[in-house]
Amino acid sequence: MDFGGVEQRLKLTSSFFIDNTDHELIILVLGSGGRICREIEIMGISVKVLNEKVKIPNVKLISKILKFLQFHNPDVIHSSGAEANFHGLLAGFIFQTPVRIGEEIGFPNHGLIFRNLFKFIYLTSHQVIAISKAVGKRLIELSEVSKMKITVVYNPVAISNREKALVNDDFVDNDNLKLEFNKIFVTTCRLVPIKNLQLLIQVFHEFLKVQGNENSVLWIIGEGPEKGELVKLTELYQISEKVVFFGFIKNVIPFLMKSDVFILPSLSEGFSISLVEAMLCGLPVISTQVGGPSEIITSGKNGLLFDPKNGSQLLSLMELVSHMTQEEKERLKKNAIERGSDFTVSKYGNSLLKLYYNLRS
Repeated sequence: MDFGGVEQRLKLTSSFFIDNTDHELIILVLGSGGRICREIEIMGISVKVLNEKVKIPNVKLISKILKFLQFHNPDVIHSSGAEANFHGLLAGFIFQTPVRIGEEIGFPNHGLIFRNLFKFIYLTSHQVIAISKAVGKRLIELSEVSKMKITVVYNPVAISNREKALVNDDFVDNDNLKLEFNKIFVTTCRLVPIKNLQLLIQVFHEFLKVQGNENSVLWIIGEGPEKGELVKLTELYQISEKVVFFGFIKNVIPFLMKSDVFILPSLSEGFSISLVEAMLCGLPVISTQVGGPSEIITSGKNGLLFDPKNGSQLLSLMELVSHMTQEEKERLKKNAIERGSDFTVSKYGNSLLKLYYNLRS
């Protein structure tokens, strides 16, 4: 609960329920707490942190969830993510919570044993939320959930005018931000293999070789276990001064507002809040076509899609964006903001309430 798409979604969900006083939301964190936990608590939402290992299975964890359910007796248990679905839905089924909802937040890649395991777990639920049609399709292909049991609810995304205007200390003090560049490319994500950042760095290296692109820079915002390897790759290509690793940034919006192009090169994405944030900032976006982004972006209208295994295609799109006229950029910006505005917190929250009430009746 420190940073990431799931944590951001929970924070936005909390803001919705703060304004809906007829409902009480309690967030149960199976593992450790963190920054987002504290921020949600400050908002006035109750957060219970169990501080347990979330590896499947954990009998002690199921026991703790059962005690929680016995004490609070909720109308709905809504779990999110594989580990939470396993432990939460099983405990909810044992306790017979009236409404039990699992939520798949990414693309499961289960072997036969886990396919059968989650097929059983999802049988204990009344409905399974998929954060995109692509995720729902994947669950059906794995035979873990029937088509009739899946509901697609897209993640909420929100950016305040204050966030757009805010220039935090990290932004002002970093020397890399005081330099002038012809083109600033940016990506925000966890530094893990599925995000495909090695390909992005390789392609950016090729991009710099093209005449007129020499004074461009790539900003990578985020932390993760692959950082060391990525830094070594920039050293190998001798482009360390052109690729800036900022680490974790609490508020990425000022960085997006300063950038020229957002790139999402992931090998797969369930939805991508970062992508929609960039669109709401009016950035031209170049995104993977695998998964949820293909449902967010109409390529050529409000962004550009590419095959994340095709470096040449990514390079061509980076060149394309670099040579767009101001009129073409403005059209892309207008359409991106319009599409990004579809994923509001109120639309998301009301979709949840509608589902809860329909299953409760």
